Amino acid sequence: MIAFNNCGQDFEASNLNSVDGNNLQSNFQCSDTSKTSYSTPYFLSKKQLQNTIEDIFGTDILNEIETSFSTLTSDNFDEDTHKRLTSISAEKIQAYFNIAKSLANSATSNSLRKTQIFGACSNNTNLSSSCLNDFLNNKATQIMRRPPNQTEIDFTQSIASSNTYGNTDEKLRAILMYYLQSPYFILRVELGSNSSNISSNLNLSPYETATRLSYQLTDSTPDIELLTAAKNNNLSDEQLKYHARRLLLSARGKKKAIESLLHWSLSSQTSDLSNLPESLLEGINTEGLEEAMVDEARKFIEHIVFDKNGRFSELLGSKKSFASHTGLAKIYNHVPVTGEEPLKFPGTRKGLLMRAPFLTWTGPRTNIIKRGVEFQKRVLCNKIPEPTVDISDDRNSDARSPAEALMHTNRDNIKELTKSPACMGCHSTINPTGFAYEEFDSLGRQRFDEQIFDEQGNFYTSIPVDTTTYIPLPGNGTQLVNNASDLSDYIANSAIGNECLIRNIHRFYNEKKEETEDGCHLNNTFEKLANQKMSIIDVIVNIAVSKNLRFKKSI
Repeated sequence: MIAFNNCGQDFEASNLNSVDGNNLQSNFQCSDTSKTSYSTPYFLSKKQLQNTIEDIFGTDILNEIETSFSTLTSDNFDEDTHKRLTSISAEKIQAYFNIAKSLANSATSNSLRKTQIFGACSNNTNLSSSCLNDFLNNKATQIMRRPPNQTEIDFTQSIASSNTYGNTDEKLRAILMYYLQSPYFILRVELGSNSSNISSNLNLSPYETATRLSYQLTDSTPDIELLTAAKNNNLSDEQLKYHARRLLLSARGKKKAIESLLHWSLSSQTSDLSNLPESLLEGINTEGLEEAMVDEARKFIEHIVFDKNGRFSELLGSKKSFASHTGLAKIYNHVPVTGEEPLKFPGTRKGLLMRAPFLTWTGPRTNIIKRGVEFQKRVLCNKIPEPTVDISDDRNSDARSPAEALMHTNRDNIKELTKSPACMGCHSTINPTGFAYEEFDSLGRQRFDEQIFDEQGNFYTSIPVDTTTYIPLPGNGTQLVNNASDLSDYIANSAIGNECLIRNIHRFYNEKKEETEDGCHLNNTFEKLANQKMSIIDVIVNIAVSKNLRFKKSI
C-alpha cells in the first residue's frame, strides 16, 4: 500500500504490480473460511419488479399496466457505499397497490388469460376451493418464489368460497391482489433456519438460495427449472454452478453481465456532445452518435465475453470494432461495419478501456482530471476524496488565464493548475492516468496533435500531444507507460487491475461493498482470474456461487 496526503485527507493506492514469483498477489485478506458476510433483504428494484412481472405474466400484461407501473419511483444507487438506497413510503405503498390492482384486472380480462394464470376451472360460475390447486402449485409459487404456506392456502380458499367478493372474476382479482401485495413478492425475504447461536450462520432454504442466485444474476425471479431444483433440494455446489452458468447465459443474464462491465469501464453513457465546436465535429455524423457509442461497446463486450468465452486480457486487448454508425466509424478511423463480422481498429486503440464512451467530454479540451479520477476510482479501486475549499482556492490561483492557456497543451495547463504540493498529494496519482489518454480528443478520436479552440469555439492552433507518463508505484517507484494502450496492458497484467475488476463485479451483483468475510472467496476468484486466466463468464459464476449463497450472518 502507499498512502498520500490527499487535499487534507488520506487515501490508499493499492500496489499496482504486487508479484510473488510469477503469481500476482491480491490484497484480499483470508483468515476464516467459515464466516459469511451480512446480506440485506431488499425491496425489488423497479427493474427487478418489471422483469419479475414480465417473466411470470408475460409482456402483454406488463404493457397494459404501464400507467400504474410508472407511478413506482426508481431506487438510487450510492457509488461510494455501493448500496441501493431503498426505502418505503406512502407513495411507494400506493404504487404497489395500483400495480397489483391493474395487474389483477388485466389477468381476468379474458378467458384464455384466466386459464393460463388460474387454471381451467377459473371460467366456472362457481369457484370451488379445490379447483385453485393449479394456481397454488404454479403461478402462486412463482409469485412467492416458494410454495404457499398453509395460512396462505387457507386464505386463498376462503376467498374462493366466500360470497363477499361477488362473482368468479372478482374472487380471482382479490386472490391475485393478495399475493401481489405480499412481502414475499415485493421483497427478497431471507429468514433462514433457526439457530440457537446468534453469532452463527443461518441456513437459507433452497428456495431462498434459488431466489438470491436468480436476482443476483438476472434481476428477475427464479425460472421453473430453478424452482423445481429448489423443490427437490437439488442444489449442491455443482448444481448451483450449473444453474448460475445457465442463468448467466440467458438473455437477462447476458444483459446484466454486459451492464456490469459497461459500469466498470465507465462506458454506460457518454458526455453531451452537442456543444462541441463545429470545426471539431466536421465530417462527423452526430445523429444518434452518443447512443451508437454505448451500443458498440455493448456489442464488443457480448462478443468477447459470450461469443468467444474471452478472458480479461482479451477484454482489454482485442482490436475488434463493431462500429456500424457512420460517425462512430469515422471516429474509429475505419469504414462502417455492414455485417455481423467486426472490423479491426487501426493504430494503438484496443479493448474496452479505449472506446469512445469513457473518452467523450462536453468541451473541446478533454477533461484530464475527470478521466484520471474516474479511472482511479473504477478501474483501480482507489479512493479519491473531493478537494477541500482551501485547496481548490490554491489550485485556482495557479490557473493560467484563458489567453495564456491557448498557448499550451491541455496537459501543460493541468500540470500548472495542480503544481502546488497540496494538490499534488492526489494529482500525482490522478494526472498520469489522465495524461495517458490525451491521445484521444473529446469525441474519443485518436490524435497526434491537440486542436485548440478559443472561447468562441474558433480554431486557434494545434500542438503535438504527449502521452508518455509515469504511473506511481509503492516505495516511490514509477512505471513508464507511453500511451493508453500501455496502460490497458498494465491493468490487464497487474494485481490491482485484476483485483479491482473482481471488486466491481462483486459490488455490482451483490449491491454492496465487499466485507472482511468475503476475502477468502474473492481471493480464490482473484487466483483463478489473474493466475489461472479464467474466462469472464467463469469469474462471474465463481463470484455468484459463494458460501454466502447458502448462508447469511445472523444479526
